[in-house]
Amino acid sequence: MLANAYKRGATRSFSRFSELSGVLQTSRLSTFPRFSLSCALCAALAVPALAEIQVYNNDEKAIKVNLYGALLGYTGGGGITTQQSGDINKDSQYIAGIQVNSRIGIDTHYDKFMLKLEIGAQEPSMTSGATTGMPGIRKFFGQYDFGKGGKLLFGRNDSPTVEGGFNSDFLHQDTGSTGFGSVITGNRDTQLAYSNAGVSIALIQDHYTIREVPRVSVAYQFRNKGAISNFKVGATYKYYNSNASGGTRPVSVGSGHAWNVIAGVKPVFGPVSLSVFLNYGINGDLYGEQRTSYGTGNFNYGSIATGTDTKRGGGFFELSYKANDSLSFTLGAGYQLSYGGNGATTNRATIAQAVANEFVHSYKVSFQVPYKVSKNFTIVPHIGWYNSYLRKADRQQGGITGVVRFRYDI
Repeated sequence: MLANAYKRGATRSFSRFSELSGVLQTSRLSTFPRFSLSCALCAALAVPALAEIQVYNNDEKAIKVNLYGALLGYTGGGGITTQQSGDINKDSQYIAGIQVNSRIGIDTHYDKFMLKLEIGAQEPSMTSGATTGMPGIRKFFGQYDFGKGGKLLFGRNDSPTVEGGFNSDFLHQDTGSTGFGSVITGNRDTQLAYSNAGVSIALIQDHYTIREVPRVSVAYQFRNKGAISNFKVGATYKYYNSNASGGTRPVSVGSGHAWNVIAGVKPVFGPVSLSVFLNYGINGDLYGEQRTSYGTGNFNYGSIATGTDTKRGGGFFELSYKANDSLSFTLGAGYQLSYGGNGATTNRATIAQAVANEFVHSYKVSFQVPYKVSKNFTIVPHIGWYNSYLRKADRQQGGITGVVRFRYDI
């Protein structure tokens, strides 16, 4: 039950690239098909630059329809740097593909009302939350603008307490550096939300369960005020009733609390910027905004099941230097401690499951060189090392991934 609970809290955005089919599958070094690599690059280069497209505009009736989208992909290689008997074993490998968070969407504006529909390359089912490995609805909501009175939103959208633009290490699709000092960068569920002057508050129905108490998520964020390009603080809380049908907390451990807090700031000093982000919480994996991770050497992370009531705390920084309008350099590092969980196993021979009261130390270092080829096309050479150490089990696993990421966006 515990494993299932963790899975429901983590699989929403943690879909592995191996779930993709056809030419986008990863392969061993000796068997990697050349067509897969060339196809991934051609897919990026053959698509015209995705500039915002106004599909319809009627000023008289105050109706506007805009089309937008982003195509994200990668090609490169990776492998395991530390492993022990019983761990998942992967040889060095080439990896290439289209990221699952590639998307296309349409915004329809009618006077003060806006309707958004966004389709992702791979999304969980909207009705069950199950991983489908297929395109699906990322966002679907309506929003009314009251002017100075704020905005009211209802539908499927990101939680106010997602990471919020401090992290550029998107190795694992929507999850960014979750488990290595960050929280998730995208966590979409049905919600009723109100926002005004940078403050957002939402009642969220996590993971499609309708009998649990809604989660409360509150955040305050502003951008580009003086020397501060980004600032955010937030908190989210949910009470889990073990008797609720379809709940994500195991009945065997009873009802309980889940929450986490976040804080981030990004000051700019001329061509240099420093992004710092901190977070702490308990049971944040149950609603999908925290997790405990380990490196796989692929374009993803593995999940470590630590059990219910796990506390997680950590942070990361990114130091960036903008050489010119096209070229910049970014060095990042992060750390997270996971502890106090009731455990997912009594076997200490696996990296993917922890014993009770385990201490998991997770850390990462990454380096990126974003190069803006044009207004809408960016290439990012990226190398990162992601490692986790289980202290009681005396086990660790790390992965090095080196890729060139590309992005066409609107």
